[in-house]
Amino acid sequence: MSLFTREPGSHRKVLVGTLGVAAACLLAACGTSSGASSGASSSTGASKTSQQGPTASDVAYAKSTVAAAEAVPSWTPPGSSVNTSSLKGKTLLVIPLTTAVSFCNDLDASTETAAKAIGMNVQVYPTTGQPSQWAAGIEQGISEHVAAIALECAINPSLITPQLQAAKSAGIPVIDSVLTDPSEPVPSSLTGVTSDLYYQGMKLEALDAIATQNGKPVHALLLSSSSFLTSPGMTKAFEDELAKRCGSQCTVDNVDIPLTQWATQVQSSVSSALTSHPDINTIAIEFDGMVPLVLPGVGSATGVGLYAWGGGTSVVNTMPKTPSLKMDIGEGPVRIGYTVVDEVARALVLHKTSINETVPIRAFTLSNYAADSDPTSGYGNAFIPGFRSLWGLG
Repeated sequence: MSLFTREPGSHRKVLVGTLGVAAACLLAACGTSSGASSGASSSTGASKTSQQGPTASDVAYAKSTVAAAEAVPSWTPPGSSVNTSSLKGKTLLVIPLTTAVSFCNDLDASTETAAKAIGMNVQVYPTTGQPSQWAAGIEQGISEHVAAIALECAINPSLITPQLQAAKSAGIPVIDSVLTDPSEPVPSSLTGVTSDLYYQGMKLEALDAIATQNGKPVHALLLSSSSFLTSPGMTKAFEDELAKRCGSQCTVDNVDIPLTQWATQVQSSVSSALTSHPDINTIAIEFDGMVPLVLPGVGSATGVGLYAWGGGTSVVNTMPKTPSLKMDIGEGPVRIGYTVVDEVARALVLHKTSINETVPIRAFTLSNYAADSDPTSGYGNAFIPGFRSLWGLG
């Protein structure tokens, strides 16, 4: 049985992961995201129906925008100072989406480092990506009377609503890191989120594909994962940017693979797509944890560029030996960790709610990939003394 279906007579090809969609809906609580759906009604290229491909001005815009995104992000204080002296000795419980993803482990470590800088104790509750484990972690935190809980790597709050309500009733603030795009509201079940420029990142993926094709139509395979709340909005952002900057001959194939099925479906999905549609020259990847699984699916196929979101060092470092990997957009786990702790401090000391601090992004390409090896300086160093100053640490 084919994993894909194709809309007859449409210039946009739609791929549906028939083995994974139901599971994806169960894991992601389909419909809980406020981002727009990437359903079959979308029509890439509709805004330029008479245009065969990107114009010279589109290509120039794409190249200049990507070049600007390769620069080191600046530092802007997220708010007023907060005296963290009262937090010494209190406990922060960290619950990651899964400890099987290196980025999540890096984020846990950076959150722990930042929390210890203000004198907090840190407990990490390991998980393998199961909602029952996240729920158990929160329940343990409540029973142990921790001061605050940090959910790491975009845990979907709709899957643990009773436990989040119990934490709120116990007066324990819960911060969910890298959960949403800043354009989205903070879920009412949470005290705060650290938001990432997810949608901007996907626009950059589309633009770099346009720049790489240099005037030729982009035929993209988009790998999404509705296990994450941001996925529908990320899909729409990619498609909309391609529609805006590309012509009617540009196409998008979308396959949605839930997190729990990455290991079994990513490689075969990519291989099947390239066999069914040999015109594909772009693979846009919403989460770069898929990249190591995508590469075997690409195999010996030539002329296919990969563009990803995540900035995982282990992925970015492969660029010199993986010419097909053109871009990986990162947000920096150290900076995220400091941002998480800043929100924890504002929740505990200033009693803030609906906190939403945005972490900037940086595009890594072959020209600057080496900077990602240092998760601190790769995203600028100013945020560390900046946060320390805000926290009264000098």
